Amino acid sequence: MIDHPSVRDNVQLAPLTTYKVGGTARFFAEPGDLGELREVLSLAPPDTSVVVLGRGSNVVVSERGIDGLVIKLGRSFQAVSVGDDGDVTAGGGAALPKVARLAASWGRGGLGFFVGIPGSVGGAVRMNAGGHGSDTAHVMRHALILDSTTRQLTRSTPRDLELGYRCSNLGDPDIVVQATFATTEADTDILEDEIREITRWRKANQPGGTLNAGSVFKNP
Repeated sequence: MIDHPSVRDNVQLAPLTTYKVGGTARFFAEPGDLGELREVLSLAPPDTSVVVLGRGSNVVVSERGIDGLVIKLGRSFQAVSVGDDGDVTAGGGAALPKVARLAASWGRGGLGFFVGIPGSVGGAVRMNAGGHGSDTAHVMRHALILDSTTRQLTRSTPRDLELGYRCSNLGDPDIVVQATFATTEADTDILEDEIREITRWRKANQPGGTLNAGSVFKNP
């Protein structure tokens, strides 16, 4: 067992995914901040596999479940803020549509494409998510990566992470806890129109109302 208040045993994972399938996690943790995350990792039995579950899209969980520690980033990892320099910083657990809409409301452009991606910031960094003419590598300044084995924090740029077409060099021990994005100053009304148009296009061209995991295919 892992003796920590944020950890539960034998948690059903199906309700946490968009496909609504999958077995149980031997251990399931939802740490509220970086300190709790490090505590949970330090208390895990040796050789426990660690899996980070974002918003549950683009993933299928086996009916056999996961015999390890599944982590869903909690409260502070969902925060989104804008700095005096216009950069937008978001926790690894923040929903991408939320990031896009908040940035638009602050008059910060460049992140509108995130509104059509049903994932988290951490997932976007790990796979260099993109669409509508842009991708994460194009807008990201840097990300904070926690090594789940050593519990050391590293600040990495897109070049450091070798972000390519839907890929990076991030490995299983790596957890994206935060990312900072460059933006441009723009008119809020124009940015919100852009978001409405992307949302309209998605609804017209991709299925809704049925269980799915978003777009899971790469272009050739």
